[in-house]
Amino acid sequence: MLSVERQALIAKMAREKQLVKVVDLMEKFDVSDMTIRRDQDILQKRGIIKKVYGGTVLATSATGSNQDVTMDVRASAYSNLKQEIARLAVDLIES
Repeated sequence: MLSVERQALIAKMAREKQLVKVVDLMEKFDVSDMTIRRDQDILQKRGIIKKVYGGTVLATSATGSNQDVTMDVRASAYSNLKQEIARLAVDLIES
């Protein structure tokens, strides 16, 4: 498989799964971790993905939003902060 084909598949997997682990990519494509990391570097420079510890996620746009992210992922993001905001808001509610 050509590197451009593998990179296209990595980007597709990131869009579909939100997070793709390096180990899973190594197994799927039967390549070394360094090969996957080089692919990640190329895709990250193009702004397609973002490298994270142990894997790959879809890069967000310049505004920080990402329409490809599922509702479940968006709902769970910053859940601790959202709960804290809710606790503080309850104190502001009058009888």
